[in-house]
Amino acid sequence: MHPAQVIYIVSSEWSGSTWLSFVLGTHRRAATLGEHWRRFRGARDSECRTCQHKGLPHCEILHGITVAPLEEAYSLPVARFAPRGVDTLVDNSKFLDWLEELLAGGACTALAVRVIHLVRDPRGWITSATGRQPTRDAAALLGDWKQRVIEQQARRATLGLPTLRLSYDLA
Repeated sequence: MHPAQVIYIVSSEWSGSTWLSFVLGTHRRAATLGEHWRRFRGARDSECRTCQHKGLPHCEILHGITVAPLEEAYSLPVARFAPRGVDTLVDNSKFLDWLEELLAGGACTALAVRVIHLVRDPRGWITSATGRQPTRDAAALLGDWKQRVIEQQARRATLGLPTLRLSYDLA
């Protein structure tokens, strides 16, 4: 039996973290939580979009998670997924503030936490950002991309967690 673990994806917006979490979540011993922070900050209209789309009144696994204390942010889903053989949760919340809050609040105490730092090629990131912010020029966007990556690397390093850095481009 392996200890339960959380794979936390750190990235900038528009970098492919949702896709990566879905791919990792297809493993028989893994499940994706999506952007888990949204459940605790009221930024999600349901506990689980999959169960919502199935027409279920409550999520089969995450029922009650939105009112659970922060220290149960991972232990509740771990316990509920365990009978299905799942011992790995994938959280693509992206932001280090959320991970730091979970670590400080005791939500990760009994879990192995691993970080994937997903860095999208700047050309693809700028293309995505330009579609959302058409008035910004490429040079300013490149500066934003560089600053985010440097900040994420520096903050991530202070956590002392095992990290895998992934990069990709769409060329």
